[in-house]
Amino acid sequence: MNLLNQSSLTPLIRGLLRTFLGNNTAILLLIIAALVSSVAPWLGFTQLPQSPWFKFVFSAMGILISVVLHQTYQLNELHELVQTSVNSTLYDCYPPSYWESLAGAKKLWISGLNLRRFCFSDHVNTLDRMIGRGGTLNAILLSSDDDAMIKYGTRQDNGQADAPSLKDWRGTITRTESYLRNLQVSAPGRVHIKKTDYPMPFGLDAVDIESPEGIIYVRYYPFYTGGGDKPILVLRANQSPWYDFYKNQLYIQWEDYATDLEPD
Repeated sequence: MNLLNQSSLTPLIRGLLRTFLGNNTAILLLIIAALVSSVAPWLGFTQLPQSPWFKFVFSAMGILISVVLHQTYQLNELHELVQTSVNSTLYDCYPPSYWESLAGAKKLWISGLNLRRFCFSDHVNTLDRMIGRGGTLNAILLSSDDDAMIKYGTRQDNGQADAPSLKDWRGTITRTESYLRNLQVSAPGRVHIKKTDYPMPFGLDAVDIESPEGIIYVRYYPFYTGGGDKPILVLRANQSPWYDFYKNQLYIQWEDYATDLEPD
């Protein structure tokens, strides 16, 4: 496989290698025919290669082979490029730029089961920094009043040796609510909090979502496997057709499937 990726190989040579190794029978037969024509004089067929029609047919065949192989090469390269572009947006965890991009947002949306990463991690001051810079925040999390939603949320932890109980999980949500309410008090009119009674298969963090430089981080919530919440999908405005899809998902959730969190 390393041979196929050598940058020194010309498109035609790389196409030939792909053809032989890929068992492309039609093109392979054309190549064999062209080779036969070139060695015909050595086999005693001295007149056949001298025919004008013979030369014309095999010249056209040679051009056709070159074009087809070059197109094959280009399509393969395009496929590899698309695969690489798609794969490069998938992460096992948030990329290093994640926290700084959130802290620098002018308008930040966050949605998640309990949003504990903002309250119980080494980055607990991220939202404070964002608010301190004059940013606004819209936050959505599961309702702490709904037992079914609490049970649904625990699926991301079930299976751990020290998996939190339903009571502990509800406590995590209420502490997050308290933290967000404090932010709300510190920045009147710039922090909006909602709760939802609907399952959330993924969480969304959106930085300046309507800006050409907007970024959406999609965090999936699998059943517990020991590897954390994954994959993390990073989408940038004007670079992915999925950006608008998840932006609309966030807006729909905010408008139709969440209600304002009551004050203490």
